[in-house]
Amino acid sequence: MPALLMPADPPARTWIKFTEGMFYQLGLTVALNPWRTICTSVPIALLLFAGVFAPTSTYEARSEYLWVPQDSLAFETLNFVEETFTTSMFNTILCKPSKAAPRPFLSKATFDTLWEVDHEVRAIELADGRTFEDICVKVGPSCVRGGPLGFWASRQAYASSVGSDEDVRLAVSQSTYASGFPVSRPMTFGFYEEALDGSIASVPGGLLVYQINSDLVTQKDTEGWERAFLAVAGVKGAPSQPVLRQARPGIYLVPYGYRSLDAELTRIVTIDVPLVVVEYVVMFLFAAAVLSWRQPRTKALLALGCIASILLSTMAGYGVCAACGIPLTQLVFILPFILVGIGVDDGFMIVAAYRRLHYPKEAGEQPGVEKPLEGGGAVDGQDKSLPRVGSIAEAEFAAAERMARALAECGVSILYTTVTDCVAFSLGAAGSIPAIKYFCAYAAVAVALDFAFQVTLFVAVFTVDERRHAERGGSRAMPSKQGGPTEVEAEGTAEKAEKAAPRTPPAAAAAGSGGGSGSGGWLLPEYSWRRHVGLVTGPSGARAVLLLFAAFVAFNGWALTNLDNDFQPKQVTPDDSYCREYYAEASEVWLLPEYSWRRHVGLVTGPSGARAVLLLFAAFVAFNGWALTNLDNDFQPKQVTPDDSYCREYYAEASEVGLFWDRQFPYQVIFREVDWGSPQVQADALELLTQDLAQDTPRTRGPLDFWLQAFLPWAAARPELAQYLNAQGHFDAAQSEEARDAFQSGVQTFLTTTPNDRFRLDVALSTGASGASGGKGAVFACKASLYHFRVATSEDKAKAMSRAYETCEKSPFTTAKATPYSQPYIFITQFMVIAPETGTNLLLSITAVLLISFPVLQDARAVLAVLVGVAAVDVDLLGLMWVWGLDLNSITMISLVMAIGLVVDYLAHIAHYFVHGKSSGFQEASPRERMVCALEDVGGAVLIGGLTTLVGVMPLAFASSFIYRVFFSLFLTIVVLGLVHGFVVVPTLLVLGQDPGTQRAVLCLSAKGAPSNGDSDVEATGGALKKGGLWNETKEDS
Repeated sequence: MPALLMPADPPARTWIKFTEGMFYQLGLTVALNPWRTICTSVPIALLLFAGVFAPTSTYEARSEYLWVPQDSLAFETLNFVEETFTTSMFNTILCKPSKAAPRPFLSKATFDTLWEVDHEVRAIELADGRTFEDICVKVGPSCVRGGPLGFWASRQAYASSVGSDEDVRLAVSQSTYASGFPVSRPMTFGFYEEALDGSIASVPGGLLVYQINSDLVTQKDTEGWERAFLAVAGVKGAPSQPVLRQARPGIYLVPYGYRSLDAELTRIVTIDVPLVVVEYVVMFLFAAAVLSWRQPRTKALLALGCIASILLSTMAGYGVCAACGIPLTQLVFILPFILVGIGVDDGFMIVAAYRRLHYPKEAGEQPGVEKPLEGGGAVDGQDKSLPRVGSIAEAEFAAAERMARALAECGVSILYTTVTDCVAFSLGAAGSIPAIKYFCAYAAVAVALDFAFQVTLFVAVFTVDERRHAERGGSRAMPSKQGGPTEVEAEGTAEKAEKAAPRTPPAAAAAGSGGGSGSGGWLLPEYSWRRHVGLVTGPSGARAVLLLFAAFVAFNGWALTNLDNDFQPKQVTPDDSYCREYYAEASEVWLLPEYSWRRHVGLVTGPSGARAVLLLFAAFVAFNGWALTNLDNDFQPKQVTPDDSYCREYYAEASEVGLFWDRQFPYQVIFREVDWGSPQVQADALELLTQDLAQDTPRTRGPLDFWLQAFLPWAAARPELAQYLNAQGHFDAAQSEEARDAFQSGVQTFLTTTPNDRFRLDVALSTGASGASGGKGAVFACKASLYHFRVATSEDKAKAMSRAYETCEKSPFTTAKATPYSQPYIFITQFMVIAPETGTNLLLSITAVLLISFPVLQDARAVLAVLVGVAAVDVDLLGLMWVWGLDLNSITMISLVMAIGLVVDYLAHIAHYFVHGKSSGFQEASPRERMVCALEDVGGAVLIGGLTTLVGVMPLAFASSFIYRVFFSLFLTIVVLGLVHGFVVVPTLLVLGQDPGTQRAVLCLSAKGAPSNGDSDVEATGGALKKGGLWNETKEDS
């Protein structure tokens, strides 16, 4: 029976036969033209890589453009705020008592130091000579000053009013800053303590805040200013090599610039680049060692071709996506670690298939494997679709057929897993979180290109390597293009030459060797026996000899206790016996020669073993199913920064004193397209802010800072405006045109009068012919400030934001005209969408696996086994994330997407070979027999592929970023779970409960040169081999 194709061709197998034929044709073309393929593939890859230098190529490090759903209300509001209001670049310095020599924060000595720092910051000059006073956000003529120093208008005012620590304490107990802004004590001092009279008793620290008007500077201007700002607060060497050093006695300072997080995201890529180099070197050595196992010569060139194919596909993937305008990000640089595992696994599958196939010893001898009919053009054992070039030897063509058949055998399986990987990543690219979208887009393109380069470039390098070994006489596998002799021919030539050559007596050989007197005898003409005796009998030499002698005897005495009793039939056959080759080939499992897949299948599919597997499987999935219900959604900025980043210290220290957004943070209600001249609108807005939000909404409180709340009393004090106020004190601009003009002019005057000019930052006036409320100068948009508190967990933050949204949605404005907004909202939104988006993505991916698997496997049980394995691994991965204390966020979600692609690799190959095995008598064999054959065919390659992935991601364990180390932990889990399900769970599900089938002997590796006729049975072979091929299963065994 043919080993490559089934004897019957049902309609469902037509497309598989056609695909195998296409792979056969591709393999034959590449194997006959390897150098042409190499010289074409490499330039194409480099040309595609040039896309990273295209004008459309960008690098994105801004967190709000990476970790926030771009279709969310928070992101839309962010864009509106940036376009409408004066935007600020916040630069802060965390100040707290020194750990080495602590002193009270509310002391004159501490504030004197803070004023010195403030003076140095304000003296920083830009390249054009401007200082902070020229680029800051201003209220009137002065820069907005917040934080502990905001209680004084200037340093001179501080010096004239403060003479003791008590003066400092009383000054910071005021309810407003010197600029008129209300004071939020939690936001200013964190975990402060109050005295009985309501004044501040003590504070743990504070924040110096410097706001730069983004309309007055460019990014290039602020880069230099920010470096100098960080240096003033103790961070030297930013942004490439920032180091935080404390140089001011009595106080501890940690700065945080506007671009600090973005700069650290960029830096982490550069400092971990060496890990990629280490990874490829390690993978090359590992692949060379694996591919050279039990080979007559090392396979360094083959390993180099495999790694080079992966590297070129990665580079090409970067270029294609960058040229298409998909930004490069920090996460994209993890891609090489993923592709190494996938690419090397595909390469091993090709090599395994090649080594399984029988090789024709004579040039004209055809293998016992029928070539595919569909697409390959094979007729009567000859390929009629390809021209036969006279310079191409018959032996070379026959050897190229072996490469073509190998690719045809494993190509469908590799294509199956590649398509599944690409679909899983493509579905991830359809999500809403940009960082995940960009990563998945790069991964999908790179995986597809890796497949293309593996079946072309790697096959070409494989062919060249086989020819090189054949030319050196080290292999029979691939004759050279020059038509050099095969090993059989070479052996015959050598034998004839040996018979024809005259024999030379040993004495003549000794005489001709150059030996003379004192030569020491034949074969050792130059050796000095005198020196030898001196070495072994001298004091030091004798002790060394005795010591080594005793150690050697002791070792061998221990070793003989582990000696086995065994006998191999090949030991009594000549070295050149075909029997030896039969024994070796029939018992070999590629890369795992000593492992008994028969015993393995018997253990996991036998009655007791199957029950144990299913029980453990169900218990493990049930536990992890419970564990994932306790999984939290959270994201910490420190997770994306290097371990030595000053940003991590800032986050930790600010959180400790209550000044980070994990405790409380401000938010605003953005009003737009509202007619503020309507008294009803004014009443509704004040009720929403003062009652519904500030009092009745959990986790929201004042002090409220809203321009209308200050404008109405101001207007009531002016007769020209007071006449238009109704009985409730609201301005009625709708009663007449004069009233509307008075309202608009009154608002403009209000915003230019001290101290109300501070509201200019909160009110945007229309500049067009008509505004939302009609007319030029009308209030087009405005904002009111409130605070969220008691938001220590991600759940608290999500509830606070949701309740604010709900309150505004229930108001007459709805969220279309009154939208809560805060900078942390853009991250909190991720907490709310990540769980449903993860569930949707996993469901779609599993559905895609189902749709792809049915046409390929064409077996309901096999498809179900693959789906169960994939779903179980995802459930287990989620549960183990809770065990390890990880949260569900954008970072871990990417791993869940990758899990589907990687796990399918481990499950699909085994299921595919279980259903579509190529061995003699395979389809008539029992399920257990077929599983043994499937594992013997691809088990070693799949297992080594999993180990390769582990080796490939191992450098991530030494990365300087928490995010990369999380990827390593999840990769480790994915590979281990994938291999366990592939080699234990899936075999059990496929074999359990099926009809034992006919009692036929099956040669699982029949393509390697053993008998392949479909009528072989136990009697014809003289019994079943314990390893590798013939299986004599009785009813009791099954």
